[in-house]
Amino acid sequence: MHRLLLPIVLMISACSSKSIDSLPEEDLQVIYYLDTLEAQIAEAKKIARQYNPERMKTILAELEVYYQHFKTSPRQYSREFFIYDLSGLEDTRRTLTKSLPEYQKIIHELDFNEKQIKALKNMIRSADSLNDTLRMYIDHESIAMQETMTKFYKRIRNPLNYKDKWPELKRRLDSAMQYDLQNPLP
Repeated sequence: MHRLLLPIVLMISACSSKSIDSLPEEDLQVIYYLDTLEAQIAEAKKIARQYNPERMKTILAELEVYYQHFKTSPRQYSREFFIYDLSGLEDTRRTLTKSLPEYQKIIHELDFNEKQIKALKNMIRSADSLNDTLRMYIDHESIAMQETMTKFYKRIRNPLNYKDKWPELKRRLDSAMQYDLQNPLP
């Protein structure tokens, strides 16, 4: 809740902007850090636009068919294929399943963090220098923003990497499953 109040406070306090040149070195380092974080968030938003929840649902549904087949196959080959060659299959299912409901929330957090950084930088420029309270607040906010970035990588970026690998993995799964179905055990 306190994160929502900051933009209002910052807009009121950021009425007069100073030149960056007149800020102390410590404050410039904080601005540089915020600039870096802002660039990371902008890049994350660009990557997040590539995430297609419907495509992820489709991949997850396709994946489930293979998962159920190899999990229950009586053929030793299939279980070994599942365990060794596709050891990440279960992790992938879990990641995709968790990423879908969190996608929109993370996008909103990235948007909010981007606005928050701009407001913090305006606040720094309008102050003579950063006091300890403001510095602690910026540290606290940057930790929250880094947590959002961690969620972004776990729930959006990693599934996107999997989406790119899906066609090749699907081909391998099809081949192994077709072998199982065409060559029943005696």
